[in-house]
Amino acid sequence: MNIKKALDKYVGPKLAVYGFDYAGRRDNLSWMYTREINKVTQYIVFFKSRYVPNGLRLELYTSLKITDVTYGHQLMEDNLSLGDFWSFQDEDSLKEVLEEFVSLTIEKGIHLLDLKSIPILQPTLEQAKELLENHELWFSKFYLKKKFSLDPSTLKEVEDLILAKKMKQVELDWNFIFEVSAYVGEVYKKTFLGAWGWNEYYDTVTILDSQGEPLANPLNKVLRFWSNPEMKSYGLLEDFQLIYRLYMKEKEND
Repeated sequence: MNIKKALDKYVGPKLAVYGFDYAGRRDNLSWMYTREINKVTQYIVFFKSRYVPNGLRLELYTSLKITDVTYGHQLMEDNLSLGDFWSFQDEDSLKEVLEEFVSLTIEKGIHLLDLKSIPILQPTLEQAKELLENHELWFSKFYLKKKFSLDPSTLKEVEDLILAKKMKQVELDWNFIFEVSAYVGEVYKKTFLGAWGWNEYYDTVTILDSQGEPLANPLNKVLRFWSNPEMKSYGLLEDFQLIYRLYMKEKEND
């Protein structure tokens, strides 16, 4: 079974309709299709497993952050039972796998790539230091206005505040960003029995967990949601829930 020939037959023509061209091989196990949108390169990659016999994986990412990869099974509603790699046994089953990947890409993946292509605002070193040094002040300003309870569920209400602010204001209000980031940081701090600190590796503000390890950067999380609220994984509540599940799972395995 020649994967490249199958890609040329079942994948290339359908992706070409959306401006994606075959761009060669990232390595000897992958085949790439790319297009450029506003100087950002979008990648659709078909990767063959070294370990799963005749296993293929769909990967979607952009040049803005090549480590932010979405896999094919993640585009499906019920993806818990599916692995990264989908196996095929012959040419007919290879065709089925490729056609399913292309269908997912056209229905959901291309829109996701467009969202991933939106630049995310990045704080300066001085802004990160400002939040660390004055987080108590910024939190008190936020709390006096909203009096939220620090329960993680309130992060959904914080999202609504950000969306409302964005609709009213074109320019970024850094006082608002600092206040909201301080509140988000306090939610993480309370839940994980942590503390405010500095991530030496990334040279930025962070919330440390109870063991003193960097856990979450509230400033980056708020700016990420502000920049691209349509991206589901950037939601403050959804992101928190994911971190919480991973953290608790890791503790169970200790």
